[in-house]
Amino acid sequence: MPSVRNQLTFVLAAVHALSSHDQRHLLLDDLDLSRGTLLVRRQGKTDHTLYLDELTFRLARQWRAERHRRWPSSTNPYLLVTVCTAVDDTHPAVNPQPGSTA
Repeated sequence: MPSVRNQLTFVLAAVHALSSHDQRHLLLDDLDLSRGTLLVRRQGKTDHTLYLDELTFRLARQWRAERHRRWPSSTNPYLLVTVCTAVDDTHPAVNPQPGSTA
């Protein structure tokens, strides 16, 4: 079964039409579970607010909990991180190449 992060990225692409570039640049602070929204910031364009459906909301909540459980002291500001980027002091976005480390 795919990881929660992979399920979330699939749903963000398939349901909400977010490109991999958009997803790699989502910030943890852009996810507002109390409002059920996700802010998508696109350089040179107006910010876009996604209103999360039940599936996306559940996966986003599960991912945030898993991210915190796996890397509680991570200061990487991006929503989607990997085992490499979560602990990297330079705070990189997730690698755009397929097969990046989970």
